[in-house]
Amino acid sequence: MYKLIILIFLTNITIAHAQKINELYSTRLMQSGGAGVGSLLINETTLLNPASIVFLPRSTFNYQKNTKSIQEEDDQRDLDFKEGLSELISIQDTSTQLKGGLSYTYQNGDEGKRKRLALSSAGHLGKDLAMGIIYKYTQEESEIIDNDYHQFTLGFTQVLSENMTFGLIIVDPFNKIPEYSHALLGVQYNLNEFIQFLADVGSGDNANLDKEAISKLAIQINSFEYFYFRYGRFHDKYLNEKGASFGLSWVGPKFSVDYAIKNAEIIEEKSDRLFTDDKFIETSFAVSILF
Repeated sequence: MYKLIILIFLTNITIAHAQKINELYSTRLMQSGGAGVGSLLINETTLLNPASIVFLPRSTFNYQKNTKSIQEEDDQRDLDFKEGLSELISIQDTSTQLKGGLSYTYQNGDEGKRKRLALSSAGHLGKDLAMGIIYKYTQEESEIIDNDYHQFTLGFTQVLSENMTFGLIIVDPFNKIPEYSHALLGVQYNLNEFIQFLADVGSGDNANLDKEAISKLAIQINSFEYFYFRYGRFHDKYLNEKGASFGLSWVGPKFSVDYAIKNAEIIEEKSDRLFTDDKFIETSFAVSILF
């Protein structure tokens, strides 16, 4: 009986502290530490906020590849770290009144394996307000779940002025997979045509906001017309990581190229598989065709 009680107790601890598979950021999002809920982004319409595509005039086809490895390993680590590989293929269409996108993502790393097909659609609620929805069908093998599941993301974008936009996303509002349910509020402020500031805040626990609080801050600098430099910092209790990232984008008339580097570390040890002194590095490269 005592052995059974101990087993149940340990099982519950493991479930409660299981590692999440990170949401796949686009290369553009990785450059800014994940911040971008309040920005007008197109390649992210199936990844972050589906609503902002309503205010954009161009369609795109995008391919990206991410790799993740340990930069510095904890001295106490006795388990091999499985280096991560992620790929994304997506198409975004703005040619019709109801705009949206379709994407396929593949993730395989130390946290588990995931394949996802996502479809988004968005439209106007008013002249300066838009709403969108993402449907996601996912096959996952991780500590969270070993099955396929369906999820939705609701997104809203408000253009307050030429210099300021707001966004809100609610991921998995029906709480299908509680560990992956969270909400984010974001803003982008354009200081001038060359410098923009981004900020996202949110939580993965509505009952106790601080327990899984999320904060992301970033700056974007536009130089030489086609080049963009971005730098971001993040402190994410929801994903249990903190760090910084940066990157460079070149956006031409017909295609764009993005490159990003993300450095992250664990905030606190929550399971036997996590080590507080581990430091990770992730790189991302993407190419988009604009039409």
